[in-house]
Order: sequence, then structure tokens, then C-alpha cells
Amino acid sequence: MVQLLLRGIETHAVKGDAAGHQKFKQDIQKIREGLGEQPAASEVLVLADGVAKVMEEYSNRTSKFIHAQCAELQAMVGMLTKTMTTVASGGEGSITRLQVIEKQLHKASMIEDFQTAKLRMSECLNTLRGEIVHQREESARVVANLRSEIEKSQERLAARPSRRTDSVSLVPERSEAEAALMAAAKENRRVFAAIFVVERVSLVNSRFGRAVGDQLLHFFAQYLVQNFSAADKLFRWTGPSFLLLMERRESNEKVRAEIMRVTSQRLTTTIQVGARSVLLPVAANWDMFPVLEIRPVQLLFQQLDSFVQGGAGASQDEEAGA
Repeated sequence: MVQLLLRGIETHAVKGDAAGHQKFKQDIQKIREGLGEQPAASEVLVLADGVAKVMEEYSNRTSKFIHAQCAELQAMVGMLTKTMTTVASGGEGSITRLQVIEKQLHKASMIEDFQTAKLRMSECLNTLRGEIVHQREESARVVANLRSEIEKSQERLAARPSRRTDSVSLVPERSEAEAALMAAAKENRRVFAAIFVVERVSLVNSRFGRAVGDQLLHFFAQYLVQNFSAADKLFRWTGPSFLLLMERRESNEKVRAEIMRVTSQRLTTTIQVGARSVLLPVAANWDMFPVLEIRPVQLLFQQLDSFVQGGAGASQDEEAGA
């Protein structure tokens, strides 16, 4: 009977730590060998007490092992919760539930507590998984839309004709002005072409260098842009001249008066020549042409060029006299 009890204890002992279980079996085997063939009653009682101590020690070691495993499980759940909280950008409700389950696991002591927490965690993770999949799909949709918009923008930019800009005045060149004039004439819009020829540019170029003359032209172009309507369009025409397209409903006289008011201002600009500053006057000859009254539009181009040549010639005569 004693041998049967020892074998049953050895066979049905809970296996926790493998090394501890093996040592327990060895201790039981030593006790079994110590029984002999016909032990005295007193020896049986001593051996029974030894078996009880061996079982107590093994049970304590197994309990510690199981508690250590529970602690590791709780730590793993904690790391999972922290990671999910950091990674998930949405699902605040699911994250809160996961944090509550983590606290419950730290307090769990019965197997039923762990089973309940496991069920709740499974439900929570399923919900969170669905939210993350939704977020991934939404992010993919947003990225696809952005990529589509970028491609459309690139196509629109590629289809749009490139505007040629004058490097000195930073306004569109003559080719752009001619296209705008032809479009205005074709659409029968009431547009006025105001031509400005900046005076004494060749004299400034010869005395101070072309870079200073470019500064003069840039200054005058910016003055026109700032003092006329934002809807008006300024272009570099030929040489020291600029063309301003003005769409107005007023009469020719009122448009001329508007131009006169802007150009009658006495303008000066300070330029840097080496180590010294020079104050230069800035003035321009100008005229205005109603686009609708001059057909075809190529005739308007000729009249503009004729005025520019006459204005430049007058400026050269003044410079020679100076």
C-alpha cells in the first residue's frame, strides 16, 4: 500500500519547473528505496513524515513557479497594452478597455479571474483590430487621393503654356503681350494699351553701366505694378519700354487722365555705384491706344513700335543736348 501511494504521488504530481519535478521524483525514489522489504512500523512513520516534507517543499516551489509565470504573463500584457496605446491613433475606447483589463490581470488570483479577463481581452483586441484595419484603409485612400491630385496638378502644369518672363523687370515678355492683345481683340473686350518708354536709359548705361540701367527699368516696372489696378497686366515690350493692358468701361479721356495721374509723379531712385550712392530721376514718355479701334491687331503692333522708336529718339536727343 505504501509503495502504491508513493507511486501515485510521484505520477500525479503537478509538473511546473522541469528541474524541480525531476528532483521531486528522485526524492520519492530515495524514500521508496528506504522502505526495504519489511520495514518496522516506526520506520514507516518516519518515512511518511519525510514524504510529507518532500511534497510540501515541492508544492512551495511549484507555487512560486506558477506565480512567476503569472507575473511574466502580466508583464507581457502590460507591454502589449503600452505598445497598442502608442501605435493606435484611434479607438480611444478600446485602448481604455485594454488598460482596464491590464489592471484586472495584475489583481487576478483565481483561474476564473484570468478566464474572464481573457474573454474581455479577446473582444477588445477584435474591436481594436477592426479599428486599425479601418485606419489603414482610410490612410491608403488618403494617400491615393493625394497621389491622384499631385498627378493631376502635374498634368495641368504640363498642359499650361510656360510664360516667358523678362529677367530684368520680372514681367512677361513681348510675346506674351502680343498674345494678350490678340485675345482681347478677338473677344472684343474694351482694352486700352498704354505704352511707356523710360527716358535716359542709354545715357545711364553708358555712364554707370548696363546693370544700373537694368535697376532703373526694374524700379519703373514695379512702380507701374503698384500704382495701377491688380487686374491690369504689365509686359516688357521693346528696349526700355513697357506695355500696360487696361480693361476699362470709362471713356478714352478718363483712361488718359488715370494714366496721367500716375505718370505725373516726380520719381527718383537711389542706385549704388561702387562705394557711392547716386540719386537718379526716373521719367517716361507714354501714349495710350484703344485696342478695339485699331484693326487688324498687327497694325496696333506697328503703331506701338513706331511710338517706342520716336520716344527713344526723343530721349537720345535730350541726352545729346545734356
